[in-house]
Amino acid sequence: MHASRLAVLLTRSRLLAGDQAQIIDVTNDSRAVRPGWLYAALPGARVDGHRFIPDAIAAGATGILCEHPPETPDPGVAWFVTDEPRVALSELSDALFEHPSRDVQVVGVTGTDGKTSTVSFVHQLLRALGHRSGYLSSAAIAIGGDERSNPEHQSTPEAPEVHRALRTMADAGDRYAVIESTSHGLSMKTARLAHVRYAASVLTNMAHEHLEFHGTFEQYRFDKANLFRALGTGRPLADIVTAGEQSAPVTPGRPHGAQPRRVQPALTLPFGEAFGVLNADDPVYDYFRSATAAPTLSYSLRSGGAIANVYASEIDPSPASTSFVLHTPIGSSRCTMPIPGPFNVANVLAASAVIAGLVAVRVEDLVDAIASLRPVRGRMNVVLTTPFTVVVDFAHTPGSFDAVLPFFREHTPGRLIVLFGSAGERDP
Repeated sequence: MHASRLAVLLTRSRLLAGDQAQIIDVTNDSRAVRPGWLYAALPGARVDGHRFIPDAIAAGATGILCEHPPETPDPGVAWFVTDEPRVALSELSDALFEHPSRDVQVVGVTGTDGKTSTVSFVHQLLRALGHRSGYLSSAAIAIGGDERSNPEHQSTPEAPEVHRALRTMADAGDRYAVIESTSHGLSMKTARLAHVRYAASVLTNMAHEHLEFHGTFEQYRFDKANLFRALGTGRPLADIVTAGEQSAPVTPGRPHGAQPRRVQPALTLPFGEAFGVLNADDPVYDYFRSATAAPTLSYSLRSGGAIANVYASEIDPSPASTSFVLHTPIGSSRCTMPIPGPFNVANVLAASAVIAGLVAVRVEDLVDAIASLRPVRGRMNVVLTTPFTVVVDFAHTPGSFDAVLPFFREHTPGRLIVLFGSAGERDP
């Protein structure tokens, strides 16, 4: 794309020079620059990306996004200048890859625990029901039916990688893209997801985590709720948050005044418009519900149909599988998933709510699809059964331990040993 054409699409940066330069890709890593790429010089925690502009140009960069251009910029290079580099990089990435989230329906999943499994379950259910889907998570990436592990193990990569992946999915024929949307990626401090348009947004749960980044639980909650703020508005999150709308924490309270939460008696599914999926069992439900004007579906593992559209009853867990009755607006049926743990039922309920709101499906077909689910690698994986059972899981937060350990205790006749590791540099 010519720099002059790209500049017309941008509001967060201006083209200073080099309007005839051709730009084919973008990165904020100077080591990854290839001929024809644009390099975004971002301020870092330890090193300023401006230091590497000469290296990027030497590697063939034909465009630079920066805050501080040189006094005499190279006329053969397109120089985009901004005072908000991360938001500008998000906007530029979206524009350069021709707004890929308009060409594929994006489902975003956020939450303290269960994000990766829920992303995988939504993707697996869509494919089992005959829909082409890709996904992006900390565990794996799937594009056009080709699935591979995520070598970076980064839940939400930088904006160029997000929009490049979405464009590749759309070009490969995927109709849906399910992406793990972390609080880091949703924070305007990184703006990694600031220009992704979501067709559906999901909250799994919220508990204490990542305070080393967000500072307070209130800010952590606010940043996660960004996934819902732009839902159905037709505007990017960057325009809503930086314009001051919803820029202060929402006062918790029931939606629509003091009305209690109840299942809507008549739901038209699928919605045919953007919608949210919320965990009715979580204390932050009201906060997130009030953060969006889009319609929402709720799910519950404990509260049943009194407040939830999608819920489970008669849960029968075993060490290898879980059976339960699935209740949805499209019908109810008993189902069995070949994955242990009642906590995984909650993830399947969230995924089922997404499917019910997104595509036309019979409950019988949904139940058959649930029976075909497989666990995510590194999540509740049994790796040894004799002389004792060894299970690998990703549990690392207080909430995930509270969910996992009672289940293991119930199904372990002897000693239960937990080997727990920490990556470090995280909140205690």
